[in-house]
Amino acid sequence: MPGQIRILGAGLSGLSCAINLAQKKIDVEVVERCGGVGAHIKPNQQRLRYAGENAGDYFNCLNLNPEGYESRVIPNFYLATRYRLLDVKTAHPALLVTRGGEKSLEYALYRQAIKLGVKFKFNHEKPAKLDVNATGAASGEISGAAYGETYAGADFPADHGFVMYDDRYSPRGWYLYITPHGEDEVEVINCVSQPHSKNVKKLYQKALREQPFIKKTLRGAEKTGSIAGVGHIGLPKKATVDGVLHVGEAAGFQDATRGYGMNYALESGKLAADCILGGRDYEKLWRQMFLPRMKRDFAKRFVTSIMGDRIIRFMLRRYRDADTIDFTSFNPQENFIGKLLTETFYRLEVVKKKATGYW
Repeated sequence: MPGQIRILGAGLSGLSCAINLAQKKIDVEVVERCGGVGAHIKPNQQRLRYAGENAGDYFNCLNLNPEGYESRVIPNFYLATRYRLLDVKTAHPALLVTRGGEKSLEYALYRQAIKLGVKFKFNHEKPAKLDVNATGAASGEISGAAYGETYAGADFPADHGFVMYDDRYSPRGWYLYITPHGEDEVEVINCVSQPHSKNVKKLYQKALREQPFIKKTLRGAEKTGSIAGVGHIGLPKKATVDGVLHVGEAAGFQDATRGYGMNYALESGKLAADCILGGRDYEKLWRQMFLPRMKRDFAKRFVTSIMGDRIIRFMLRRYRDADTIDFTSFNPQENFIGKLLTETFYRLEVVKKKATGYW
């Protein structure tokens, strides 16, 4: 069995790795530059994909048992384009979990890790000896940015989310969304790709001034805070550098289409622990586990970056209010043609990245 394992970063990927190692009685130390778990994240809610309405089974598969975190299930969505507003049901309701603060998923995993004997060093820089890098966007590359605000007293139903695809505010396939937050608040967040990251706040403010549904929703509401962040999407040649296993965003594991990174973080943390415990090949296994999914994400990113919100309008053209939408049906088919298109668009996206410098 390995000796002490040192992990840099107390985010979701680092915590997942630490918990899986500690369950096998491995001595684990997590080093974190911030003063606490999730201290760098202002509390907000983000979607956990592939987990269903109850994340228990998903967490069990990862040997995780977070307790006491806030979550919310959203069964209905307003879907907006520049010409339409749909009110639809989702075949697979969205599960939102809180990030940042003591009611967050991070803090729930931190409590589990403490019970298992994991040691934490906060306010510390990178140690000389390191086994797992779970620092987030370690390369410093910004692939996208988000800016938003929270409002109290908004006119917005608690069982709905709102997603808008409009290149005037979230260019080339990105989106602006509204979700319930806490007891009587909503979050309004705009997400953009790297070329527009410097203007994300201006684009957000433009949407608040111009978009009819957002104006109606926030009329009379009181702003209670703001949220901002950046993300890193990568396609690593190697996720092991000088013997150090890179997990989560440190490796670039991220959803290139929507920016959902929690699943990649949690799953890559467990995968790294499994490889440490079993002496398995991390490079081979992450490619088997993540690369097919990442290729689909990059293929869809290529299409939306070229066609922008036109492709979303086309995909939503046959839906009407009160319809049920299965968003997984928009994924490429798993037949020969679907796989060929995925591989082709994925390769074109890689070429585009080399030519432009961004996804």
